[in-house]
Amino acid sequence: MRSTRLLLTLTAIGAAALPVAGADAASRLSLRVANKAADKAAADVVDTYTDDSDATIDSYDLSPCERDTRRRADCDVTYVFDDGTECDDTIHVRLAARGRIKVTADSDDAGDHVFDDCTEPDDTGDTGDAGDTSTDEGDLGGGDISVEPLPVDDPSTIY
Repeated sequence: MRSTRLLLTLTAIGAAALPVAGADAASRLSLRVANKAADKAAADVVDTYTDDSDATIDSYDLSPCERDTRRRADCDVTYVFDDGTECDDTIHVRLAARGRIKVTADSDDAGDHVFDDCTEPDDTGDTGDAGDTSTDEGDLGGGDISVEPLPVDDPSTIY
């Protein structure tokens, strides 16, 4: 009887002193889970976004999440609107109590999405410099080979 009581006492002390197996893993947010939650949140923004000018989001580009702490990760996302505007946002994924995932974003504003960091598309529509007259080289003087092209048939141009 005494040995049984001693064995139970030692078992109780050992159970209290040692952490539960897997407790550390349960309190750590995996990057795979964070990426999946961020992708789901970004897709939800694309599906539900509306604003005053009836702009819609065509696509998004989600970068892999980076761990902030053991229980938090940050994921950068760029949303591309139908007019070509690109807006950057950060999605924050954290591991809450009982292993539940909580997702917030910098653009969250009481249920709406307000993007602050946006770049407008090029208004001219030029992809090249065909109509670009912003730089005027002027007359750099005669004999400057960098300005005046040489004829192709001239043998002196072959080095």
